[in-house]
Amino acid sequence: MTPQRALEENGYSAHPGDESLIDLLEHVVSDPNRQNRTVLQCGQRRWTLLELNAIADGLAKLFVHKFGCKKGSCVAIYMNKRAEYVFSYIAALKSGGAYLPLDISYPESLLNSVLEEVSPAVICTTSDHAQRLPENAPAFVFDEDGAWLDEIKNLSKEVNVQLPRIYADDLAYIVYSSGTTGKPKGYLAKENIHADFWRFIGIACPHRGAVISYKFRFDRYPYKADDVVACNVFFVWELFRPILQGIKMVIVPDDVIYDPTQLCQFLVENKVTRMLFTPSLLETVLDTQSGEILNESLKLFRVVHLCGEVVTCALLNRFMKLFPRIQCVNLYRDSRRSRRGLKPEDRKYAPVGKVVDQVKVLILDSSFQKVPIGVPGEIYVAGPTLAHGYINRPELNKNRFLEVPEEYRHDVGNRMYRTGDWGYLLPNSVLEICGRCDTLVRIRGYGVELQAIESTLLKLKYVSSCAVVSIGAEGDDKQLAAYIAEALPQTPTERKLAKIWSEVLHHSTLDIQESFFDLGGHSLLAARLLVKVSHEFGTELTMRDLFSAPTVYEMARILDGVERGSPEQTIDLSHQIETHDVKDNVMDLHLRAFWRSTEWDSRFFRSNVLLTGVTGFLGSHILAQLLASTQVRVVCLVRESATESVEQRLNNSLKKYGLLNKTIENQLKDRVRIMAGDIALVQFGLSEDNYHFLSYDVDLVVHSAAYVNLIYPYQALHGINVLGTRNVLDFCLKNKVKPLHYISTDAVIPAGLKDIDEDFPVELLKDKLSDGYGQSKYVAEQLVRRSQSRGLPSIIYRLGNQGPASDAGNWNEQDFTYLMLLSVIQTGKTPDVDWAVELTPVDFSSKFITEVVTNCFCPNVGKTFHLTNSQKAPKWSQLMDWICRLGFRIEKVSLDEWIDAVMISNDTSLQHLQKLVQVMIRDEEFFFSQSHYLRSNTDNLLQSTLKKKLSYPVIEERLIHHWLQQLIERGRIPMPPRPPRGNQLVGKVCIVTGASEGIGEAIARTLAVDGGANVVVASRQLDRLRQLTTKITSLTDSTTVLPIACDVTKRSDVEQLVAETLERFGKVDVLVNCAGCMYYCMTKNGYTEEWSRQIDVNCHGTTNMIGAVVPHMIARKKGHIVNITSDAGKRGFAGLAVYSGTKFYIEGLSQGLRQELVEYNIRITNVQPGDVLTKLASRSTDSEARSQYDFSKAGHKILDPEDVAQSVLFALSQPAHVAVNELLIEPQAAPI
Repeated sequence: MTPQRALEENGYSAHPGDESLIDLLEHVVSDPNRQNRTVLQCGQRRWTLLELNAIADGLAKLFVHKFGCKKGSCVAIYMNKRAEYVFSYIAALKSGGAYLPLDISYPESLLNSVLEEVSPAVICTTSDHAQRLPENAPAFVFDEDGAWLDEIKNLSKEVNVQLPRIYADDLAYIVYSSGTTGKPKGYLAKENIHADFWRFIGIACPHRGAVISYKFRFDRYPYKADDVVACNVFFVWELFRPILQGIKMVIVPDDVIYDPTQLCQFLVENKVTRMLFTPSLLETVLDTQSGEILNESLKLFRVVHLCGEVVTCALLNRFMKLFPRIQCVNLYRDSRRSRRGLKPEDRKYAPVGKVVDQVKVLILDSSFQKVPIGVPGEIYVAGPTLAHGYINRPELNKNRFLEVPEEYRHDVGNRMYRTGDWGYLLPNSVLEICGRCDTLVRIRGYGVELQAIESTLLKLKYVSSCAVVSIGAEGDDKQLAAYIAEALPQTPTERKLAKIWSEVLHHSTLDIQESFFDLGGHSLLAARLLVKVSHEFGTELTMRDLFSAPTVYEMARILDGVERGSPEQTIDLSHQIETHDVKDNVMDLHLRAFWRSTEWDSRFFRSNVLLTGVTGFLGSHILAQLLASTQVRVVCLVRESATESVEQRLNNSLKKYGLLNKTIENQLKDRVRIMAGDIALVQFGLSEDNYHFLSYDVDLVVHSAAYVNLIYPYQALHGINVLGTRNVLDFCLKNKVKPLHYISTDAVIPAGLKDIDEDFPVELLKDKLSDGYGQSKYVAEQLVRRSQSRGLPSIIYRLGNQGPASDAGNWNEQDFTYLMLLSVIQTGKTPDVDWAVELTPVDFSSKFITEVVTNCFCPNVGKTFHLTNSQKAPKWSQLMDWICRLGFRIEKVSLDEWIDAVMISNDTSLQHLQKLVQVMIRDEEFFFSQSHYLRSNTDNLLQSTLKKKLSYPVIEERLIHHWLQQLIERGRIPMPPRPPRGNQLVGKVCIVTGASEGIGEAIARTLAVDGGANVVVASRQLDRLRQLTTKITSLTDSTTVLPIACDVTKRSDVEQLVAETLERFGKVDVLVNCAGCMYYCMTKNGYTEEWSRQIDVNCHGTTNMIGAVVPHMIARKKGHIVNITSDAGKRGFAGLAVYSGTKFYIEGLSQGLRQELVEYNIRITNVQPGDVLTKLASRSTDSEARSQYDFSKAGHKILDPEDVAQSVLFALSQPAHVAVNELLIEPQAAPI
């Protein structure tokens, strides 16, 4: 039945009357003062009111023309919260259709059921969700390239479409919520009740009811022109309100709203002034963020709305104490009013508020009689804002939409809605809701309302929360359940912990032996719990500790020091293996049949393969390799997701790792069967028919699925890693023998061992395994070995760290090496710890496994292969050198300083590393704890059967640079702060004078760090030179820096400088004459000592240095002299007459030397900077000259020393046949 027909059957017809939401929109759009205001922001995209209205008009006309949308039709919206959602929402109303939100978490069956029942004219969706819709569904897809905009623009040019006039009583909104039978019930929302009563009928809707609500809010809580409203919670209510007033609305992304840290950052960045929170979200933000962050995040806030849950007075009072200037509105009720005359101990829950005009509320007893003020009863709603009814639910309409008792009709109308809520009116007409009342049970003939008992219990001051449930069959056996904790806290630590747990979990009584997670704890509450425990006890516990000690009793023992050992070490791994061992021998008949089938060469090249873990990093690459290089058909077992179909999950994984191209897409259609399943479940969670079919159809299994987590204990990883492997082994033995290729890990071998080969008996050292991941994979590998010993043909692959494919750059974003690289690039710091970085490109591993699976299985049955790169692993310091040569600046710091830099970083890409650092990296031993592996079996196979196909890759500079460039191109890391020169001057020896500060210091640092040169730094200030040496060596350890004290005006110092350089390095390749001085002087004041000083340093000093090095350069027939002169050597400057003369001298000297030395391949470059930000000019004593002629402080940006240094590096980096004779470098605003 269509919505329109359901409307008519309920006795309604559209008729003119009052304003609709579209009337409100047209009114604000016609206001010239608000037309051009930005009213919608999604990420970096923004739209003005006129732009938004034009898009919505175009979409609405498209809905009418292309999809036949008309009054009474349904326009469904199926996408995440984004700008296109808003476009669709408004366009649906403009086209006359009823808007229907479809949650992206709907299971496929529910989604199809709703669509079948409602038969929408069009479904608005995005390309990432369109695949979940039925094949012939009328979908309008918002593609990423914006082609949909062209479609509506072309329509406006070709066809004149008239949109219908919308009235307040037109059907506007359909919403689905779950009913008591589990089948969703659809509301026909004409114009729902004011949003205070959203819980009664599902969601506040457009037109009459929404207009009443909106106008009430506009009058009661008026906007200011500069308000910015953030929307996500209850998106469909809130998105249109600010727009209808010409106020900016910013969409909070779904992945930000429930992350308090990211949410606070979002509020600051977008200068938000209003937002609606659920009480639990607000409380989580208050609990997890510091006072400084909260003040910064809410400093611009004017109004906070609370909705969606019962609001405690404790939360209201807490918020208002912290932020008294912010107006807090509880379910559209100003909490400031409710606070007056209400002490916290008087009431636990904040009232809902007074009913808005035109909304009628009745509190009735079971006989439909009004109850007295203050007496609880069932809440009924009536008035002009009542919904039409449920779609295709005549019985439900009959039970919920009732006739008003005759004595009340004059006041409230003919129809009322039974909300199912239990509450009462206070004397001041404020409504208080106690909870649900659909909980009537009969016990020994008496009708007992469980909600009423809960309400009574909650009045007791010492009861914070309660739940009343009945147990047993109807009749004499039925009773109310009594709960008694088996053990109360005994020790002081237990009592303190129990109090904290009670606060976090909202339990009045706790059993200290019951798990946090069984009591309703989840990750958000866990974070809050650990913060409170840290504050109370001064001990930092981690999420890993909570998994290992999930009860009050166990956590108290850790805090009291009773159990200090690693919780993982208490796992009896031998017992775990015995518990999960299949213990079934392979039937001899099946085994003989299997081996006979392998007599043909390449028996498995065209087989049917079951591949698990296909959405993971390695699994995706194995699938791509199987499709690219073999003819196998693949069955992929993929776990279902609330937001994605199994097909979408697989496609998105392949796309994420850069594997999804047209060829793979075609192969997926022809050779891949994707099945929803879970290896941790019995029979993979498949139906009996599907499981039985697969057990015959599949020829071999590649088991790649695993839960990789270095923090969680064994218990948390047991399901997928151990039970999943056990279930795979069961499958391999079911009906016919299916050989198993099991993907294990080097983590099954304890850390710190040397030269461990594939055949090393790891079971001898199992007790040394200390992390949950290694333990769970060890147990799983031993289960495979036991089945192997009973006849199951299998091969084990132990993988180390997997890097990106050699020809790509898509990392496993959980990989530790990747996270470390991100950390040093994002923070500019690396720990001063040098360890071997073991890494294998994932494409090699997937090719190796594929070759063994399809071409050389039989000779290798029973073997273990190490796919680890210990033998050729580069050192971390070498990786840092390679990164620096790409152009990044990386400073070497202590481990503690690096940890601090990581932990204080706000970069979201480092969040996972921050957790690892907090839990695992205690000291430098962490980095050296890896074992060194041999790979005899692997190398033998590579050198024999696979000799012409594969060789083990070497991690080298070229490969690291390629991977980093790929990350830069995809925006995962920033561009290097300077061009990647890196090694142009490697092996060169450069003398830099005047290197203690300013330009000379910058040149020395640049030549060493950026150019890779060995640098001799010279000046009169030896202490400053030593500091510079320390700084440079912290940035790179691939060059040598030699500090030497030298006064360039003294020939003896100069000769000693050159002699020490030759003794240390045996040569001088480059001389940079940077020592110099400059004084502003008025010639009218006559001769001063400053004239002589400039001539001595600039002329004699430069000449002394050139004279000392040129003989050695002539002898070697090569060399490069760089003189830092000035633009004053190109044109004389007033106030700098003597200085200009010295620089003219250097220019003339250089021109002559170039002619003399050209035959000896000695190049001379003069770098001529304008004003540079140094201390050079500040040393002038003639204040009159400086004030009249120093233009470096005229207000424009002048050069930095680094700018000059880069020019020097440029000149020195040119090929031998290129001579850069002069480089004039000046501030752009001040040319000569």
